[in-house]
Amino acid sequence: GILFTVELCLKFLAFRHKLLCDLWAYLDIVIVLAFIAESIMGSLPLDANILRLARLARLLRLLRLVRTIQGFDSLYVMTTALKACLPVLFWTFLLLTVVQLMIGFMLNQFVMVMAESESTDPAVKIELFRYFGTTSRSMLTMFELTLANWPPVARLLQDEVSELYVVFSIFHKLTIGFAVIGVINGVFMQETFKVANSDDIIMMRQTERTRKLHMKKMDLLFKHADSSGDGLLAVNEFREVMDDPQVKTWLAAQELNASDADV
Repeated sequence: GILFTVELCLKFLAFRHKLLCDLWAYLDIVIVLAFIAESIMGSLPLDANILRLARLARLLRLLRLVRTIQGFDSLYVMTTALKACLPVLFWTFLLLTVVQLMIGFMLNQFVMVMAESESTDPAVKIELFRYFGTTSRSMLTMFELTLANWPPVARLLQDEVSELYVVFSIFHKLTIGFAVIGVINGVFMQETFKVANSDDIIMMRQTERTRKLHMKKMDLLFKHADSSGDGLLAVNEFREVMDDPQVKTWLAAQELNASDADV
């Protein structure tokens, strides 16, 4: 708390009113005021864990450094892609929720008729209620059937309700659990590639990395061509190395025309 207070005071001295334009500054102010109030009053009506979480939330500001550190390119792509995928995530959640809710309602109506029958074993009734007894239970079961361990649910419907549910379970898994989820994963991958190919910072870093790699390869070529070892590349040395078929193939792989050494 003392370090946060000192840090905030130094920021105010350095940035003055400009600091109020930063949203993270308000979080710092709340944390510091809570620390001062706790020091004066001895305790706060708030849970101490909330303040700890607020202090940990300040670490999220480190994500801004990802844009400036080249070693974090992969992390920057992931965070930027996740941000760009928020609309896709919203529509995915909405689509799956509506579809699973409709199927869950249907199963709830059909299965609970079996569960309410007097001839049904009490243990089976309890098991069916655990999976399909309420709307929330049916909803969770449908997401389990789609995204998680689906055989236990399929076996329960097949063994305790009807053999015909094996057709439903397989059809549901192949359509929603495989085809629909595969399409959704493809959309997320497309958004990731789109971000990687269109972000200016990533493009500049890739260009700079390609330039440095090309310079390194050319430096190796000139060192290999300098047969005398004097650090200078004579014309005859250059012509000799350019007549090497392996060197020509190597340069051609980099889209460099090495057919005429005098050009």
